[in-house]
Amino acid sequence: MDYPSDPAARLDPSTGKFTDGNPATDLPTSRDSADYQNMVFDSLINLIEGAGLTPDEEDLTLVLQAVTSLAGGRRLGEPFWHIGETPPNGAMEYAEQILNRSEYPELWSYISDPVNGMKLITQAEAASRPGCWHTGDGSTTFGAPVFFSDFIRVWDSTGLIDTGRVLGSFQTDELKSHNHSLGLRKSNNSYDSGSGNGPMTGSSLNSGDTGGTETRPRNTALMLCFWYQ
Repeated sequence: MDYPSDPAARLDPSTGKFTDGNPATDLPTSRDSADYQNMVFDSLINLIEGAGLTPDEEDLTLVLQAVTSLAGGRRLGEPFWHIGETPPNGAMEYAEQILNRSEYPELWSYISDPVNGMKLITQAEAASRPGCWHTGDGSTTFGAPVFFSDFIRVWDSTGLIDTGRVLGSFQTDELKSHNHSLGLRKSNNSYDSGSGNGPMTGSSLNSGDTGGTETRPRNTALMLCFWYQ
C-alpha cells in the first residue's frame, strides 16, 4: 500500500502526499481515483477479515480489533523458542533481568493485568520460583524469569504426579530409586564379581563409575525469549 503514482491524483510534488491545494502557488487540490479508494478499502477489509472479523461500515473499532487480535502472536512476556544467538528485535532472552516499569510500560502492563493470567510473584519468592515474573522493588521495577540450561517440565496442576510443585518452581536433578543385581563368587575367603556360592559377610564391591558430569536426555540447544513490545 502506498500513495498513488497516477498524476491525476494531484499529489503535492514537494511531499508526495495529498493536499488541499494552495491558490497562491496554483497547487491544485488532490483527488482520489476510484481505483485508489478501492485499494485502501480492500487493504483494510483484508486486515479485518484476516483477523476473523466481519466488515461493518458502522463499527469504527474493527481495524483496532483486527490489529490487536493479529498481534496476539506476540503475547508480551510469554516464552517462545528462537534459533539464534541474539534475540530478534522487540524481544529479550530470559536472563533474570531487573527492568524498569517506566522503560517497558507495555510489558509491565501486560504481565501485571490479571485478565492475562500471568503468575506474578514477589522478588523474595523468585529465589525458589525462578520461572515466574516478579514485582521487583514493588514500585519502579519488575523482574524476568530465568531458565538457563533447564529442561521445561509441564506443571502438574493436579498434584497427582509431580506432587508438591508450584508453578515456576525449580527442581534439581535426580535419579529414581532403583537397584542392580550383582553376581558374586568366593575365592580364598574373598569375593569378586562373577558367579559362585557361599555366604557373604562383611564384604562389599564397587561396580565402578560410569557416565559424565550430569544426568540428561538427548537434547538440542535453543534460545528461550519473550517479546517486550
